[in-house]
Amino acid sequence: MKVNVDGMSISDILDLSQADISRLSRSELAKVTSRLASAANKRIKRAVGTEYEKTVKDRAGGSNFSVKGKNQGQLQGEFARARQFLTSKTSSVTGAKKVFESAMKRIGAPDAETASKLWGVYNRVKEMYPDLVTRLGSDRIQQMIRQEHIQDPEELILSLQERIENEYEGLEEEYQEEESAFDSFSDFFDIGENPFL
Repeated sequence: MKVNVDGMSISDILDLSQADISRLSRSELAKVTSRLASAANKRIKRAVGTEYEKTVKDRAGGSNFSVKGKNQGQLQGEFARARQFLTSKTSSVTGAKKVFESAMKRIGAPDAETASKLWGVYNRVKEMYPDLVTRLGSDRIQQMIRQEHIQDPEELILSLQERIENEYEGLEEEYQEEESAFDSFSDFFDIGENPFL
């Protein structure tokens, strides 16, 4: 089935399946990718000068969208990148604002400055203790940050570091207890007598 790309809305283009995209000729793919690129670049341009400019530009991968000089494979890549950008909640100023406000509520920040500090602390904790964040989950770490909220981010990091190390030690003790439940490797596989023999 041939796809007619003339007169398609942005929404229709975004709804194209991978099979539909791979059936398009190079010129048809360039046409639909150009439409998506134009819409995406307009979003980026609208974000310039707002407090969400960096968020929107980061979501776009740091560069504008283009079809110029691209072969079929590159056009498919640019199509996918533009589609991902346009369907992202943070690709528009309004969407970025809603996501930011939701995040502020989730971490319990009364204002943007406090939220920025708390997210900065969370990101530092994630860098310092990636295994622990994975084990405890980001929600638990954010809860700890909220509970320990201190105006000075460095003081907060030190306070959290102590709490995280205590949590980590607790997890290690639990792991050691589970390990010691099996005296040896053969105990792990010792199920008992086989009732079928």
